[in-house]
Amino acid sequence: MSEFEKAKAALEGLSAPFRVVSPATSFRRVGVPSLVLGEEAYHNLCGRLAGAFVCSGWVEYRPASIDVPQDDPVSYSEDLFGEAAVMVLAPCVADETKIRLIAHLTGDLTDVFPYMN
Repeated sequence: MSEFEKAKAALEGLSAPFRVVSPATSFRRVGVPSLVLGEEAYHNLCGRLAGAFVCSGWVEYRPASIDVPQDDPVSYSEDLFGEAAVMVLAPCVADETKIRLIAHLTGDLTDVFPYMN
């Protein structure tokens, strides 16, 4: 059972209100379903079931402010990025409209670092 499924089952067991937000088709390679819940449900979940599942972070949910393409994601013959596992997800300290994250990548980005900003 995935950590997402464990958290969802825990919320259902607590009868806590929540909803699932799934990534648009164009983000299917980089996005995963997420749980959206209120602060009270979050505190009940973490307080009663700490350690029952792994949570990489908590950020305030905001619906997309721009139109998200519904097309299939583009495929590239070279894949430098690989896969990512988000380890930390949190609000940005400097700008509340942004999030910060720490992720472990399977790819080698050494060659593209000079071009990244």
